[in-house]
Amino acid sequence: MRQTILVIGFILFGSYLFSASGQAKKFEIGILGGPGLSTIYGNSFSKDAFKPIITGYAGILFQYHFSPHFSTKTGLTYERKGTNFKLDSWEFQSDYTYHFDYLTVPFVIQAEFGKKVCFYINAGPYFSYLFRQEYTGKNSRSGAGNWLIISSSVNKNQNIFDIGISAEIGTKIEVSKEWTISIGLMENYGLVNTDKQLLFTTPTLSPVNSDKTSYNHAIFLALGFSYKLDEK
Repeated sequence: MRQTILVIGFILFGSYLFSASGQAKKFEIGILGGPGLSTIYGNSFSKDAFKPIITGYAGILFQYHFSPHFSTKTGLTYERKGTNFKLDSWEFQSDYTYHFDYLTVPFVIQAEFGKKVCFYINAGPYFSYLFRQEYTGKNSRSGAGNWLIISSSVNKNQNIFDIGISAEIGTKIEVSKEWTISIGLMENYGLVNTDKQLLFTTPTLSPVNSDKTSYNHAIFLALGFSYKLDEK
């Protein structure tokens, strides 16, 4: 999937460079957000122990149209990512939910086709800063039935910066000359190992060994509301 996103990005960027000349220019500002699913990949536990959790994002967008069909889009968003870690072995049971709160700045190239109702597709990099990490969970020795509740809000186990690739497809509907609404599906793939040492523990609070690799992966429902500004 990451290779597909990269190919889409190169195609859009090439198309943008080819078409960005002599066309009417227009700004667009708006708000966006929506619910999503998030987990991590790349860890030795990923396939069996990590499960998606319900998350979400919200923010503001700035879009600059270089031509009727191509534009650049950026903004600032708050994103909650994370995962559920559930492990049931002969020795112990663990069940944790991790939340990673990021401030994210994307920079994507977007292609749009249509007029009052149009289809769009975009791709490009994003840059994220982790400002809060928290987890809650419980541990128990197998068969003991005695759960130990654990919670923490420290950031020391995660790298504070994340860089990845974002891609989105969706539909925009023009409700007036200035206002549009949009609905799409956005997928973010992290490309930076964010894991210093995720604190997976046994009921005796001993760390569970992992390969110390974890990359963010999230899919969001992208709902937007924007206003067009003609360049003077």
